[in-house]
Amino acid sequence: MKRYRVFPLVLCILASYIPALSGYEATGYLTYTTSDSVARPAARSSTLFQVRIEGAQWRIRTEPAIERQGGIAYHEAWNDTNGVITAVTALSKGINALDSPFTSLRAHLASAGGLKSSSHLQPSDEDNPLGAPGFLKSGTNNIGNAAVAVARKSTFPPIDSSYIGFVWYVFTAPTVETAGGQGMLMQVWDDGNPTRTRFRRASWAQFPQEPFLLSSASYTWAGIEIGADGARRTLNLPGGVPPARPAARYEVTSATNVQGLTLPLRFKLERFQSQSAEGSVNTLLTTINGVTVTACAGMNNAVAAVPVLPTRTYVSDYRMAADGLKDRSLHYMVESNGLPSMTAVKKSAIFRRALAAINDSGRRSVRGRCIAVFVLLVAPIVVFAVYRRFHWRGREPKKLL
Repeated sequence: MKRYRVFPLVLCILASYIPALSGYEATGYLTYTTSDSVARPAARSSTLFQVRIEGAQWRIRTEPAIERQGGIAYHEAWNDTNGVITAVTALSKGINALDSPFTSLRAHLASAGGLKSSSHLQPSDEDNPLGAPGFLKSGTNNIGNAAVAVARKSTFPPIDSSYIGFVWYVFTAPTVETAGGQGMLMQVWDDGNPTRTRFRRASWAQFPQEPFLLSSASYTWAGIEIGADGARRTLNLPGGVPPARPAARYEVTSATNVQGLTLPLRFKLERFQSQSAEGSVNTLLTTINGVTVTACAGMNNAVAAVPVLPTRTYVSDYRMAADGLKDRSLHYMVESNGLPSMTAVKKSAIFRRALAAINDSGRRSVRGRCIAVFVLLVAPIVVFAVYRRFHWRGREPKKLL
C-alpha cells in the first residue's frame, strides 16, 4: 500500500499575548471518501482550505486540490456585520491562477502523491454549468459571467460541495438549537439543500480552552431545518429510519495549542447510511478526513480586508426571501466588486416584478381553490337533479287509493 508523507504543522506566533477574542487562521486539506455498499472505500477527492476567524467574523476559502478541476478556480464565503453571508464560486476561465493562496501547499501535496482527483463527474469549462441562464440579457445565453454568488441573511454558511460549511463547523464554537427540550447541532454533510440550514439531534463535547471548539459529536436523524426566509420546519425522516439511529459522527483525533488557543490538527466526519445493511447498525456512507498544515494566532485583523466579488458575477439574492418573496431569490448580474444594498434592490424593477408575480400567483391559487370548492359542492346537487329527472321520466306516480 502506498503511503503518503505527513506534513508537519507550522505554527505562526504573531503576538506574545493573545486576548480572548483575537484572530486566528488555519490552512489545510480535506480528503472526501465515498464507500460502497459494504463500506469499502470506492472513490476519493481532495480539497484545500483556508479559514480566518476574528470574533464573530469569518472568511473561508476552498479550492480543488487539483488546480482548476471541473472549471472551478475557488469557493469563498464570508459574513458581514449585517447578518448576511455571501458565498462565491469563481470559474477558472475568469480568474488568475497566481491569485491562489495554496501554491506551496498544492506543490507539497503533489510531490507526496497526496492529490486525489474528484470522484464526481465535472463538466468542462465550455459546458459552464454555473453560468447563469440568459433571460436577463436578451438575445443570447452567453453572458460571460466569471463567477456565481449566493447572498442570504443567515448565521450559517452553506452546506454544499465547497466544504466551506464543514470548515466553519470545525473552526468555530458550536451553535446549538433546541427542539422538544433536546439539543441539536448543525448538519455538516451535503444532502443537496444549500439554501437551507439543517439541525439534527446530537450529543457533543467541546475543548475546555478557547475558542471552545467541538472535540466530538454524534448525530441522530431527527431534526429541523431553517429556510432562507427564516422559517423553521420539522425534518421528514428517510422512510422507515428510527429517529434515534446514528446519522453521523465527528471527532478531533489530535489538536494543538497555539498561544492559548486549542485548534484541531486532525479531524474526521463519518456519515452513515439511513438504511444500514442487515446485521449492521452503522454502515459507512462517506468520510471526510481533515488535516491542518498551518495554524496562526494573534491576528487582530484576521478578516479586516473586505472580500470582493470577481468582475461580472451572477447573483442569487435570498436577502429579501422573508420580505414577500416566500423563500425565493432574485437573480441579477453584478459588474462591480460588491453586492447592491438591500435598500437598492427593493427599489429595483427586478424586486417589483418578482413580488408582483408571486402575488399574482397567489391570487390565481386562491381563485383556483374557490372554483374547486364550488365544483365539489355544486356538482353533487346537479348530478342528483339530473338523475331524478331522467329516472322518473315516463313513469306515472302510483295512486294510493
